[in-house]
Amino acid sequence: MATPVPPVVPPRPHEVVTPDGAKRNDPYAWLRDDKNPEIIEYLKAENKYGEEILKANSEFEKRILSDMDSRVPRHESTPATPADSLSYWYGSTRGPGQDYWVHSRRPALTKLQGHTQGPLSYGPDLKASEQVVLDINKLAKGLKYCDVASVKPSPDGRYVAFTVDTVGNEEYELVVQEIGTGRRVPFAGARETSSAAGGLGGMRNVGSAVEWTPDSAAVFALQLTPQTHEAYKLVRCRLMSGASTAAAARAEPELLLQDDKEGAVLEMPGPTSCGRFLMLSRKAEGFTALLALTLPNAAGSNASTAAAAAAAAAAAAAAAAAAAAAAPAKQPSRGVPAGVKLHGRDPWVVVAPESDACDVLRADHLYGDGNGKETFAVLLDSDKYPDGCVCAVTGGDLKRRTVLVPGQRGRQVVDIAVRGDCGSAGAAAVNGAANGAANSALHGNGSHANGGAAATAANGAAGKAGRYLVVHMLEDMKATVQVYDISSAKQAVTARVADRAQRRRQRRSTRKAAAVRPPSPLPPADQKGDVADDDDDDDDGDDDDDESVDEEEVQLAAAAEQHQQNHYQQQQPEGVHARAVAAAAAPPSGKAQVAAPAPASAPAGGPLLPCVWSYSPGEAISSLHLDHGCWHGTLPYVRLSYSNLTTPTTTVDLDLAGRQAYVREVERVENFGEGRYMSATLWATSDDGTRVPATVACRTDAWPTATGRPLPCILQAYGAYGRKLLPDFIPGDLAMLDGGGDGPCLVVLAHVRGGGELGSYWHVEGKKHKKINTQVDIAAVVRMLVDQGFTRQDAVGLWGRSAGGLAMGMTLQRCPPGTFRTAVLDVPFLDVLGAMTDSSLPLTIKERPEWGDPASSQEDYDYILSYSPYDNVEPLATSTPAIIVTCSLHDPRVPYWGPAKFVARLRAAMAKAVAAPAAGAAAAAGAAAGGGGGPVLLLTELEAGGHFAASGASGRLAERAMRVAFMLRQLGVAAALQPAAKPGQQSATQPGLAASGKPVVVVVAATAVARVNDGR
Repeated sequence: MATPVPPVVPPRPHEVVTPDGAKRNDPYAWLRDDKNPEIIEYLKAENKYGEEILKANSEFEKRILSDMDSRVPRHESTPATPADSLSYWYGSTRGPGQDYWVHSRRPALTKLQGHTQGPLSYGPDLKASEQVVLDINKLAKGLKYCDVASVKPSPDGRYVAFTVDTVGNEEYELVVQEIGTGRRVPFAGARETSSAAGGLGGMRNVGSAVEWTPDSAAVFALQLTPQTHEAYKLVRCRLMSGASTAAAARAEPELLLQDDKEGAVLEMPGPTSCGRFLMLSRKAEGFTALLALTLPNAAGSNASTAAAAAAAAAAAAAAAAAAAAAAPAKQPSRGVPAGVKLHGRDPWVVVAPESDACDVLRADHLYGDGNGKETFAVLLDSDKYPDGCVCAVTGGDLKRRTVLVPGQRGRQVVDIAVRGDCGSAGAAAVNGAANGAANSALHGNGSHANGGAAATAANGAAGKAGRYLVVHMLEDMKATVQVYDISSAKQAVTARVADRAQRRRQRRSTRKAAAVRPPSPLPPADQKGDVADDDDDDDDGDDDDDESVDEEEVQLAAAAEQHQQNHYQQQQPEGVHARAVAAAAAPPSGKAQVAAPAPASAPAGGPLLPCVWSYSPGEAISSLHLDHGCWHGTLPYVRLSYSNLTTPTTTVDLDLAGRQAYVREVERVENFGEGRYMSATLWATSDDGTRVPATVACRTDAWPTATGRPLPCILQAYGAYGRKLLPDFIPGDLAMLDGGGDGPCLVVLAHVRGGGELGSYWHVEGKKHKKINTQVDIAAVVRMLVDQGFTRQDAVGLWGRSAGGLAMGMTLQRCPPGTFRTAVLDVPFLDVLGAMTDSSLPLTIKERPEWGDPASSQEDYDYILSYSPYDNVEPLATSTPAIIVTCSLHDPRVPYWGPAKFVARLRAAMAKAVAAPAAGAAAAAGAAAGGGGGPVLLLTELEAGGHFAASGASGRLAERAMRVAFMLRQLGVAAALQPAAKPGQQSATQPGLAASGKPVVVVVAATAVARVNDGR
């Protein structure tokens, strides 16, 4: 059988001018034209060539797919989540033959006697039949791609709003339909479109997020720019259920905010815990501002009868009509970012303005003074607290903030949430939702007999429970949750502010006594810390308040730093992750076995608030997530989930008042024996002495340091945007640990610099002119694994996607020829220089803080040129591993032409290396060391699909199985590796070859394809 021949794409001269006026040739720039039939035919030919090459592995690929599929339960489900009104519990299921989730609900069954089991006192009525809210399988019928990003039932339970992308370009369509009937509901901004045009009768070109107004009369959405498709407008779309679709199409949504700054991006995190505000995040040029839109109060007291519900509905409609005719509210001007224009009848609040002294990350509402001045708990990082701290910020005045929870070096503050009684406003929100639920019953959408009772019970529980600040922390790759009592936060903050004012008055008196009033100088650069910008004047025109805040935070930071120095005298933990023992179990009977609460403890550094409880999963878990969409913020409960590579996802409800943890659900996994797999955290030492963590997993009976036998290794990394590559559990990936049935395999996640696993510092040390640290760290982890006997240098495969594909591309080209043996790069960011000099691309302007601005800075240009894989193919061409590169025609983050240009240029360099005598000798030496001459494959999704792989479960699993089968076959898992040869001894396999003797190299998709709002 003839060996398939790869397509040939000729170079064409294309001149690029550098910032200093020099000229550079980009010979494959012409591939950027998806309207050119010649290019489409070339991509099709590449797909055909790849299919021919992969045929040889088809049987093993089928076996891997079958093994992966066997780990997934035939009937999957997600933990049920209560509606804010507690009238319904919402969840989703996926059965045999279903590619997508079916979202459904059940009426609530509330135990009103005693509440002795905290959150377990609430739950769905399992005897009641499920009602389908949205069946995505029906929605996806006839579509080649169907990504439903958000599914939000309305507070009154009548409707469901969702956003859907049917192409893969992340331009979503907002749709509202009635629950029960599936009837599409017209709304302002929705466009009447035919099925042939691909529309669903909603509002197109919006972002993935959607939120409801408290009265269920309208939805909020973010509209995208026509050019870069980034969110730049927040609109409120009023439902028009009584109008025709054509009338709705003529109605325009209400504009609430517009951002005209180029490169700026809006995000909608959702409502605050009290339900009074809708949070909005604005990011531009590396700065973030947080704004909050005041939401109209929900309806009043519970509607216990149909007549009362009807009256409430009529009152709500009248109020909505009156509000629509009301004059626009007076909007704030101070603290509003340049380019942002505020509109609408409801007032906006500046939570935290842009600042070059700190970066605001998240916020939740604490309290108000009754006169329009609101105080928020704000998670931010700064020079003093690079890993985050929590501050109280009043009236958007960052320089008069008060530290609630100080930060510590090496201990990240990852997330925050406020829970518990927030006064009458919170009670109104719960009652209003229950009121809407009762109103929904009038329209035949199900029984809500428990809605009012549930809300009444919830109000009682909230009123007696106090108020809490929940802080998710990550230290040494171990997650914890700290709970602080904020019932007296207002008094504590007021006292701290008063003390600061007293110190300011004392300084003034001292200056007057000395008859000297020098101008306030700027603090030294190394002490500036969190001092706000000079152009942000105090109300009294005095800068003393800056000094008070700075002095206070210096003292807190010094105390925290001393604690951290003591901590770092101990070696970072290494070893096996123990099984969870601290979390409570909730048997099917509903009676929870509750773990004893941990003793109250407060982190060193003197938080303003008392820490009343600390929760940990009980093992070395780094992947922990707070669920902000579960439990209304007025209740003293918070939901979280945790997992690692060998621990199925566990969902836990925390009772903050009772200081108890209840396991709500543990993910079901098939063919998963207890104790069959194990994982650990190891630490490598990089070239500059930096310690780099890595998560390692394999079968328990094959742990290399116990058996003395190294294993084939699949190593994954990301290392960009400060994003964390956390070891989330994926059932199908157990097939990798078993090697597809051919023998055990080691799976490793390298938490390299550029990511955020060890905090803000970790990110800074791997971006812009320090990007090379990402690659150096990967090499250090591989070296550590080899030195400790976990694997052998000739049996390591790399796995990266997107910006992780860049990290692996750098690693392949900078390591000696033959170091790695197989590579699969999914949607890899390989043409960094070309992308960052093209401001027409969606991500270029906003990502300059991450990569630099090579279009205007020669220094940035030269540095990127030194590592960009597309511009440095020659070292890789002398000894090219077998490489798979994937891309998508509709990918808005990494356009298809970047990977296509890389493959074309690499193939040309390979041909040149073989033809040149000197280079040919180097290529032969590389081949002798275990490298090869490819093949290099380019696989392009041409029809539907974007940056995040297939939209259906079966498609995603098949894509993953193809890559895993390729890696495992190349790594030769069928033959056990011999221990590494001692000096003077010859290895059982040839130098530079895997146990199978085959040349190998792999760089594929990341462990979990996580959808994020920015980045590659």
